[in-house]
Amino acid sequence: CNVSDTLYDTAFVTITNVPQGTYFNTDKDFACGNDSIHFMYNGWNGNGNYTYQWNFGDGDTSAEENSYHTYTSNGNYSVSLVVSNGCGSSVSNFYKTIIIDVPSSAISGISSGYCVYDSSVTLSAIPVGGVFSGAGISGNSFYPAIAGSGAHEISYTRTDSKGCIGSEKVFVNV
Repeated sequence: CNVSDTLYDTAFVTITNVPQGTYFNTDKDFACGNDSIHFMYNGWNGNGNYTYQWNFGDGDTSAEENSYHTYTSNGNYSVSLVVSNGCGSSVSNFYKTIIIDVPSSAISGISSGYCVYDSSVTLSAIPVGGVFSGAGISGNSFYPAIAGSGAHEISYTRTDSKGCIGSEKVFVNV
């Protein structure tokens, strides 16, 4: 009996798209405080059910493929992106540093309360180079009689060497 049987079995293998070369771009690497930064994923664009996890380095995150984020404090922030394909494959090896500048100043020479007939007060601020504004302000002097009775906001605004604008405020009662 020389009988032989051959059995065949067919297996189908599905190869899922593995995120490759996870990287991203931004519309800027330096921003002033309260500027919006656009973060754009530029990795694998094949078919797949991808998830995205941005970590902006300041406690905020996003699950969008492309995201906008606004920083409000000075600092260097390390931003990371993890892309997963839903099958357990992910790449999380890309980081980028974003530098944020929020200029600050200190106003001096003014107290919180004046009588309407008090004489003018000379204001100063550090760093120099900014502009005072508000009721009763002329140049760098505050005139209670011109401001009149009530609560007033006095501002000092300056532009730093990087082009970022900062403003400090104090409140005065006359």
